[in-house]
Amino acid sequence: MLDLDAYFTRIGHSGPRTPTLATLHAIVRAHEAISAQLDGELDPHDADALDGHLGTCASCAALATRLGSLHRRVRLRP
Repeated sequence: MLDLDAYFTRIGHSGPRTPTLATLHAIVRAHEAISAQLDGELDPHDADALDGHLGTCASCAALATRLGSLHRRVRLRP
């Protein structure tokens, strides 16, 4: 069984903690959008939506920062 509180803490999620499918879908969609943006695969409309979300969700903004840093380090490796 998944310990949602532990999962939310591990990913730095500070949004709704209601253990619903809608909450988990929202988290997954945000994480997928962050990944797609880093890979240059996010269309402009979705990029605007993600930027708006990152402006209001500290946990996703922190994740985007961490993943962006990792992405740059991996790309710069010889």
